[in-house]
Amino acid sequence: MDLLDLTRLNEEYIVNFKPEVVFVDHAKDIYINHVRLHEAVVTASHPIPGQPIKQLLIFVWQLATNGSNRVQHKPLNRIDLLTCLSSGSASLGL
Repeated sequence: MDLLDLTRLNEEYIVNFKPEVVFVDHAKDIYINHVRLHEAVVTASHPIPGQPIKQLLIFVWQLATNGSNRVQHKPLNRIDLLTCLSSGSASLGL
């Protein structure tokens, strides 16, 4: 799928689901599909009138850096997504 189609698909999801918070992979992830998703989500979530997205949260999978220095990640917040999602917590403590 090319970037334009992926961006349009993300725009459709935004229109249909109206998320206020979106999580997306870091742009320097080692997996190209994660990088393309990042590009598409950032493009689809740009600020326009009526845009429901209030926060775009970028994350790094520890394994996705493969121990490389490619991602110089200095997080502003650290949360355990698996714990939040499995507990059904609506609050991420951000």
